[in-house]
Parts: sequence; C-alpha cells; structure tokens
Amino acid sequence: MLSCVGAYFVSRAIGKTSMYEITLRRNEQEQERSRLRATQMRELIHSAETVVPPNATVAYMTRVFLEYPVKYLYVTSICMSRTNPARFSAWSR
Repeated sequence: MLSCVGAYFVSRAIGKTSMYEITLRRNEQEQERSRLRATQMRELIHSAETVVPPNATVAYMTRVFLEYPVKYLYVTSICMSRTNPARFSAWSR
C-alpha cells in the first residue's frame, strides 16, 4: 500500500499523464465526435433573432441585446411570425 501511495506522488511530481487520463480523454473525444455526427443541419441553423419591428419598446430591444451578443438590431416592418410566433407577440409590450 505504501509503495502505491509513493508511486502516485512520484508520478504526480514528474507531471506525466497517466494511461487512465489518456483513456478518459480519448473516450470523451469519441463521445463528442459521435454527438456531432448525429447532429442534424436544422439544429445548427437558426433564423435571425435580432430583428425588431419599428414599434418595439426600448425595454424589448435591451432584452434582445442582453440575450444575443450582437452589435446591431435589424428594424423591419415585415412580420416574421413563422419563425417564432411567441417571440413576436412580445414586440409591443
């Protein structure tokens, strides 16, 4: 038991990674690759969420700026309720 504890501290002092850590890292990378392989294109593509109507309130625009890390909001008069109707119903609030 004492030799195992000593070997542990010596290996940590040397700073080399153990086979267990390498195997864990490799398994995590394989799981990530599998998840990415199973991802559909429609899950990656999102419509522009930074479009606001001309009558949007300052509070609503501030909320959009806080939600999405963007510099600009696009002000349009076209209703895009097909993408997310619940989001566009909050414009005049």
